[in-house]
Amino acid sequence: MKGTGAAPCKAACPASIDVPRYVRLIAEGKTREALDVIRAKVPFPSVLGRVCPRPCESECRRGELDEAVSICHLKRFVADFHENLWFHHFHPGPSTRSSNGKNVAIIGSGPTGLTAAYYLINLGHSATVFEAMDRPGGMMAFGIPAYRLPRDILDGEIRLIRSAVKNIKFATRIESLEELFDQGFHAVFVALGAQESIRPGVKGEDCPGVMDGLSLLRNINLGREVRLGEKVAVIGGGNAAVDCSRSALRLGAKEVTVIYRRTRMEMPAYHDEIEMALREGVNFLFLSSPKSVAPDGAMLRLSLTRMELADPGADGRKRPIPIQGSEFDVKFDNIIFAVGQKPNIPKAFHLALTPWGTIQVNPENLMTNRKGVFAGGDVVSGPSSVIQAIAMGRAAAQSMDRYLGGEGLIDMVSAPSEKKPQVPYGNEMIYKNRVHPLMLEKKKCLESFSEVIQGYALSQAEEEAKRCLRCDQQILVYVDLNRCGECYTCQMVCSLFYLNACNPEKARIRITPGDIQWKEDCVSGCSFCIRSCSRGALSLGEV
Repeated sequence: MKGTGAAPCKAACPASIDVPRYVRLIAEGKTREALDVIRAKVPFPSVLGRVCPRPCESECRRGELDEAVSICHLKRFVADFHENLWFHHFHPGPSTRSSNGKNVAIIGSGPTGLTAAYYLINLGHSATVFEAMDRPGGMMAFGIPAYRLPRDILDGEIRLIRSAVKNIKFATRIESLEELFDQGFHAVFVALGAQESIRPGVKGEDCPGVMDGLSLLRNINLGREVRLGEKVAVIGGGNAAVDCSRSALRLGAKEVTVIYRRTRMEMPAYHDEIEMALREGVNFLFLSSPKSVAPDGAMLRLSLTRMELADPGADGRKRPIPIQGSEFDVKFDNIIFAVGQKPNIPKAFHLALTPWGTIQVNPENLMTNRKGVFAGGDVVSGPSSVIQAIAMGRAAAQSMDRYLGGEGLIDMVSAPSEKKPQVPYGNEMIYKNRVHPLMLEKKKCLESFSEVIQGYALSQAEEEAKRCLRCDQQILVYVDLNRCGECYTCQMVCSLFYLNACNPEKARIRITPGDIQWKEDCVSGCSFCIRSCSRGALSLGEV
């Protein structure tokens, strides 16, 4: 019977990158073609290979067997292997069409704005990017520390994009959309991001020695001097809070504590980032919320209240409730509030906003309440990931192209189609844990902002790529009814490998008298059932 051919990793990717295809190409040693597949959907493969939250890996079916395929590190490998050495000499940017005379203004040069500009130019439009800062990149440049995203890596990918997006006006703050239309722009894309810190409203939060997380990270990334004491508290549970804690250690703090009002289970920060913070010596204090800050000699006295979790609220998250009489004080040299970010949208834009202060758009085409004005990225979604920002930039480019008379088809050069290989029968796919990249020693991590995770070598990447179960392949498994003894071994093996319980009723494969059929969620890329059959009754064939 026929397998579903559905690849959960690709379905989970916000940018719809053909994950199984580029992983397969890496396994075959075709790294250049693998990078082409990635760049067909996203213009920041090296960046994403470092900071993506990896929703694809959460859905990877290999994870039901042992560990998910290290998809993100494989993306980083091919990007680093080619782009940052010689690839840009051969691929200076997208293959642009002749200009169609339509001009688009893009406000913001973060991942959303640059992605939209990149694809709009490929569609034949003229795009001008307006950036309030003196350099591009948005939160990639100002909010993510160099130990996660080295500046030379980010700058290299931005240079590649700027070979196509040549018109960027820096230190230019847009206060009026009418002025842009008066200048002859046919459409405007608002991609301001969410670069203003949320103040929690805690008494004493303006005391000297108290700072907000985004300002701290921005100053570090701009190379400005930042001085911290030996004992530092970071309030918050997101990635910005974890980044601030790890950065504080690198700035010389001896004791850093992240204080969060829920438990680790509810922390929105990426699991791996929390683990890295623990590895480097960051402390975590859960179920505690700040009540007030006050000077105490040369230090700050932070008053905290113990919390307990009640039933989930409207957002589905458990609600922290103060425990009466549980207040306690802790002294710190510095306190960093990293409790969230919000966009700063000029009132003169006259755009309809949501109750959360983000721009209200039509989800079908990202158009605002004003004709010809589109918006995307964190200014619409609130703080999100780089991959989500890129996906919205791409979607906005397609919508604006349709608005300007085009078809919304983004034609990027991709790897040539290849004949799908047979699924391997070898034992290399059985219980083979993922290949982990090297990391800097803890001591060296804290000495500088050097990149912590070192990435794969070619041999490691090929070895890791071969762990893929190739869920995307449309294949058939045949049963020879003359050989099948209905012993159910294939079902027991299937349930053992995938569900860790040798129970035929839990298998994805079903044997019934005189026939074989697959459940809807079955994938046959592993071919474990075929290899388990002592009678040789099962065989493999392509659709």
